Amino acid sequence: MFLHVVKYRLLAIIRDRQGMFWMLLFPILLTSMMSVVMMNLINEDMSISPARAAIVKNAAWNSSAPLQDVIATLNADEESLFVFSPVETAAEAEQMLASGDVHGYFIPDAENGLTLHVIRTGFPQTILSEFMSSYTSQARLISDMFRTDPLKALALAADGIQASRLTFEPIDPAQNVSNPWGAMFFTLIAMMALYNALQSATESTAVDPTVYSVGIRQRTMPQHHISIVLSSFAAVAVMGLLNMAVYLLYGQFLLGLDFGLTAYPLYAAAIAISGVFAGIAMGFLISALVPGKRNRHSAVIATSMVMVFLAGMMVLQMRQIVRENAPFLKYLNPADMITDAYYGLLYYGDTARAARNIVMLLVFTAVCLLLTYTRIRRTRYEHL
Repeated sequence: MFLHVVKYRLLAIIRDRQGMFWMLLFPILLTSMMSVVMMNLINEDMSISPARAAIVKNAAWNSSAPLQDVIATLNADEESLFVFSPVETAAEAEQMLASGDVHGYFIPDAENGLTLHVIRTGFPQTILSEFMSSYTSQARLISDMFRTDPLKALALAADGIQASRLTFEPIDPAQNVSNPWGAMFFTLIAMMALYNALQSATESTAVDPTVYSVGIRQRTMPQHHISIVLSSFAAVAVMGLLNMAVYLLYGQFLLGLDFGLTAYPLYAAAIAISGVFAGIAMGFLISALVPGKRNRHSAVIATSMVMVFLAGMMVLQMRQIVRENAPFLKYLNPADMITDAYYGLLYYGDTARAARNIVMLLVFTAVCLLLTYTRIRRTRYEHL
């Protein structure tokens, strides 16, 4: 009975042309258009010019010998991605920023480390923000450790400065990881995965006994409610995985994007599979909570777009902003998990980070399916 239901639900999905457009053709068209634009930017950024920044020599600067040493070291390094210009006042730094002489300026703070001021976004501003975050976190850690273990703090400070220099050392352009625009394509994979929730909403409506007679027949059949949920999930998953495979192969081998299919094939496939499962499960949960076909589709689209926005699709720095101000959201956002998994895997070769996100996606899937089953199980009808 289970395979019989899966077979005919799968046939219904294949015949849904509108659903197939949103699940496969739309992501492919969007990725193709973005690749034409972004690849030009990527090629231009292969020879990256240093990020220019002013730094105000206030009281915090004068009292921080480590900060002065870091700035002097980076300025002396010919391969550094930074050029720092110490200035006397914030007004002077603001004037340099307005005239375009620098990409941003820092104001040292005894409590918060560094504060970055910019007037636009871009690659130079991104690496300046990364420098600020790295220096501030290391400075706080070392400061706290000096109070408890001064010798260990000195060793950590030396390691931290060396690690900072290695972090910002230019990477071989052939590895295609030095450009932040590549991370935007990871959010497209996340969007592709979450758009399976649209098909989940369509499937939930198709088996809803208050909408279609097919739903009445399914609810009156001698089968467990969990079987209804899993059969619908399996049908959508088969088509979703096929669409994802076509999308990844198209992007990797026709558009020339790096989705990790050659360097990390198992991890890349596992991230994609768990992402598809998470998107499908999310769609079923939203459909169980929201009545009406149009309302379900609207809720799914709105939720998916908010998630990919928080994952950095429209604003590259959004993931960093979310982590600093609402870190708990990363456990509720499958788009962020997918993006973070690919980002860590392809930029840093961090398989542990990828595996952690895969586990989180599978847990998210299981929780959504359990909540969906609970909701369906408790639903009662006056008549069918």
